[in-house]
Amino acid sequence: MPPRATPAPPAPRTGLSPLGARFVAADEQAVALQASRGRARDALAVDHEANPRDAVWVRNMSYVRYVDQARQALAAAGLPTSAEGVTVRVVDFLEDGYINAHGSQVARVVGGAYGFAQNCDLRLDATHISLPVDKFVADWGERLQLSDDQRARCAQFGQAPQAMRAGTLTDPAELGQSLVNYLIQGIHRRRADIADTVANKDPHGPVAILNMSYGYVPLVGAKLLTRFLARRVTKDDPDGSLAEAIRATTADGTIGSPDVVKFLLAQLDRQLQDPATAAAVAEARAALAQDVADAQKRGVLLVTGAGNNGGDRADHDLDHLAPIDRDIEGLITVGSVWLGNDVDDPADDKVSAHSSPGEVDIAAVGSDVPSMSSPAGSESGTSLASPMVAAVAALMVKANPVITAEAIVEILLGGQVTRDIPGDTRDGVGMLDPVKAVAAAAAWRPAPAG
Repeated sequence: MPPRATPAPPAPRTGLSPLGARFVAADEQAVALQASRGRARDALAVDHEANPRDAVWVRNMSYVRYVDQARQALAAAGLPTSAEGVTVRVVDFLEDGYINAHGSQVARVVGGAYGFAQNCDLRLDATHISLPVDKFVADWGERLQLSDDQRARCAQFGQAPQAMRAGTLTDPAELGQSLVNYLIQGIHRRRADIADTVANKDPHGPVAILNMSYGYVPLVGAKLLTRFLARRVTKDDPDGSLAEAIRATTADGTIGSPDVVKFLLAQLDRQLQDPATAAAVAEARAALAQDVADAQKRGVLLVTGAGNNGGDRADHDLDHLAPIDRDIEGLITVGSVWLGNDVDDPADDKVSAHSSPGEVDIAAVGSDVPSMSSPAGSESGTSLASPMVAAVAALMVKANPVITAEAIVEILLGGQVTRDIPGDTRDGVGMLDPVKAVAAAAAWRPAPAG
């Protein structure tokens, strides 16, 4: 099915009364919602289930059998197997031809043929990560109440790639600040995704779920900046002062991209020792923590992936492998589990090799997930484990429409609806048991008033 054409927003109008402005805003909101739901429908229409050639192969996959078994157990217990009426919003990367984009695969994990939240009110939107930095600051600086320092830091990162290519950004301290600012602007972009969701949440409806399968990790930022810097210090300008500084940190005096990455991370650590820089990061994190708390109070549950840096554990410090917004209360960070070779044997389950070694709250299946986007037919990552948690949360809301976002967090992270994976701490409180989670939600009751 070809991608659905996105409706054009109404042309801006000037000179409107306050009442007229509210009508225009409502009209634009309706158009955006129609487009969001349309993208989700298109993403779900492209599924292995629709391809007879793949159907038999897919149904034999451990992931699919795991989901089918859980659905059967839910039905046998009289619990919902459909999330009709529950809103799940996916914000992710939606490249041109978005049907094969990462965000579309995430949406299919939520509500597709092998998703737990089938028939939910699924919405699919591009994350604000996709906006150029200058446009993001112009559009969101005032709304997010960014201080002058935070705006300046976002702007500096926006200019850094071009300056690195041009050779005008070579001072180690400034490079460290660029990496700091990469993390800071990433926090604010997540805040924008949350703010959009809260603003469009039905204030009288049940809990809505926002899945954000992305994160800002120091190592990832260092690798990004290395793309702009590595050629200059290794080939174009191998004898410059920056190259000398990097070479001095290597064992044999040669420079490769991994050496540039480690050098940038060392500069990051030095900059974070500066009280003003540490305060700037703390300011951004505090703003996010407040937004997460406000979102919970307004009935929005927030779920995100922990990152896929498990393979880098031997070469980098844990602080460099965990998202900068880790350990924010109420922001559920999800690690990935591999079901092993026998889906019927829980002892065979393992934390996925790629799953983050940093701060993780809970784990869910995120390896060998059926994917029409991959030539291999499957994909893996915490970005696919996260929407499984979001989908199960949608069933929890369906089972008990009066449950609160805070209560869902307490159930998921309380240790009663998860199973520990022995010998690995990267599973947080453990691997999510969908049936136990939905049953616990169904039994939940608010505390008596007074």
